[in-house]
Amino acid sequence: GLAGAALLVLWCRLLALEPSIDASFRRVPDGRVVLQASGDPALQVAVGRVLAAVVGADGQVAPPDSPVLARSSRWVVDDTARTDLHARQTLLSDLLRQPQLMFQFDDGLQVRATPRARGLPGLGAVAWLMGALALALYGAAVVVLLDRPNRSTAVYAALVLGQAVNLLLTSGETLPGLGLPPLPLRTDLVARILADAVVAGSLVQVMMLYPHRLPLA
Repeated sequence: GLAGAALLVLWCRLLALEPSIDASFRRVPDGRVVLQASGDPALQVAVGRVLAAVVGADGQVAPPDSPVLARSSRWVVDDTARTDLHARQTLLSDLLRQPQLMFQFDDGLQVRATPRARGLPGLGAVAWLMGALALALYGAAVVVLLDRPNRSTAVYAALVLGQAVNLLLTSGETLPGLGLPPLPLRTDLVARILADAVVAGSLVQVMMLYPHRLPLA
């Protein structure tokens, strides 16, 4: 149990140290992206305005739909679309590691904002809840495996741990604010595929183990 708690603390610390900007955007019916709310004083004057671009200190430009991109490429079937999504997510993540960003709006307003570490309180309630659920699953797997170490409990532990990994990865996608940390971006798809493969393999093993034929049947 202690190892699981330590891993959860490490994961939360890594997420908390990543820079972000306290701002939320939404896509309106005509496809434009509007700044919905912001806890950053510099951006509050732009609430309700249409975003035109996000420009980094080095001149790199992220398109206006970058803040409302899908958080995970897991469900993107097309290879080209998935690669494009990952590239744009990575660009925004790289921009957030720069000392300052400029938000350009379609009415000509330009606002500079400084990315700051989220901190543990900035992870959001959903991320903490998913982390707690992942830890609970880990604890259940360890207890069952230590209580009755056999093939059946090993399969159960593998299945549950695969789901715990998925919960942790999902917690990294629910973070409030702008952008995603680089670690979930780099590891999300591969880690999810591995976790899903473990879960699927465990389910196949369960189907092979159960149900047992009754002795008198």
